[in-house]
Amino acid sequence: MSDQSAKTVLHEWHSTHGGKMVDFAGWDMPVQYEGGAIQEHLATRRKAGLFDVSHMGRFEVTGAGAEDFLMRTLTNNAHGLKPGEAQYTFIANEAGGAVDDAYLYKLGDTRFLLVVNASNREKDWAWLEGNLNGADCEMRDVSDELAMVALQGPEASHVLERVVAASSLPENKRNRVAAASADGYEVIVSRTGYTGEAICFELFPEAENAVGFWDHLVESGAVPAGLGARDSLRLEAGLPLYGHELGEDADGNDIPIFANAVAPAGVRMPDHLTPECIGQKALDAQRAEFAAIRRRELEANGAQILKRVVQPIAVFGGRRPLRQGYTVLHDGAEVGVVTSGTSVPSTGFAGEGLTATPSDEHNVRPIGLALIDAELRYRSDRPVVLEVVDDRGNTSEAELVEKNLWPAAPYTRPYSGFRPHPPVEHLNAKDYAQEASRLGDEARANHTWRR
Repeated sequence: MSDQSAKTVLHEWHSTHGGKMVDFAGWDMPVQYEGGAIQEHLATRRKAGLFDVSHMGRFEVTGAGAEDFLMRTLTNNAHGLKPGEAQYTFIANEAGGAVDDAYLYKLGDTRFLLVVNASNREKDWAWLEGNLNGADCEMRDVSDELAMVALQGPEASHVLERVVAASSLPENKRNRVAAASADGYEVIVSRTGYTGEAICFELFPEAENAVGFWDHLVESGAVPAGLGARDSLRLEAGLPLYGHELGEDADGNDIPIFANAVAPAGVRMPDHLTPECIGQKALDAQRAEFAAIRRRELEANGAQILKRVVQPIAVFGGRRPLRQGYTVLHDGAEVGVVTSGTSVPSTGFAGEGLTATPSDEHNVRPIGLALIDAELRYRSDRPVVLEVVDDRGNTSEAELVEKNLWPAAPYTRPYSGFRPHPPVEHLNAKDYAQEASRLGDEARANHTWRR
């Protein structure tokens, strides 16, 4: 640890409970605990993982002009938020590259909380402050006043309801926010997360209450997890990370925001009634090309902006992890570069369909995200085979995959390799009725579980 490394309010807890501390973005953070990152990853997928993310930046924006300021400086539609709602968003430059990606929470009519990446906290603050331009609002960096932890996984609700009054939790929909009561103090509870889990919470207790709140969550069944599992979980879910899939590429060029599949969720649609954000014109052009790529309308080398897009890949039959910077080949020609890679543990399941439950068994598989030539896409009719070349010239066979994780509830499912879509069966009237009845039964069972 560097003497200059910052510490979160939970630092002493990590140090005295087996946390292996490393420097991350200038912070002394636990990369894992004694059980190891694999077990922490599995605990999140099977039960409930608990992460200290207090190193991230938290900015409060308040005042009558707060919404107008955020509409201009962020890419999503802050005007569309009601108090108690949140949204994924970007801070974009004029060229449509990412200054950062962020999450915006509307806590009141004129009160917003913006969470940014730890490594970009100072840069983002300076960028936002430089774009105030006399806006009728106030910005405050509340990172030291407000802690932040993430509780993720299929058991997360059960754990949280042992600590926080269930009646004060936000509505059971993603991106909902509420001020909840816990042991006599307030905790902001948001149904958001960075793991791909359907049941997820990000929690904001005041710093003075953070250790007691964390302890109570652990005593109630949450499994502490470090940065190692946090990275493998987000990578399995195909979520971008600034400095890898967002920001600049290896040549120092902006990676277009729409090179990432999550971009449509974080960039508002053009609307003559909605004021433009910084970078809007570039983002609109990216969106049009993104749609053409998705519809397979671009010929080879037809992309002008999104020449390469981020796509998930997986290695089958090998165990050597993928790493950022590895070269990707297709039919012997270079088609891309790995932006993030690791090996993730995949839970085996017992049973089928809605009744399937995680077993105690798992395997480990190398997966990654890569910037791949836009015309090369996953196909449902045959596998797209790749070769990945590491920095020593060793090669591994990989595939483009649709996803590395299927976000089913209550348990996410790992991708298990290419399977061609079954041919469409033509049913007679009797079979149609039986199939409709079966689908209705499944829908009712799923609805009952969700309720």
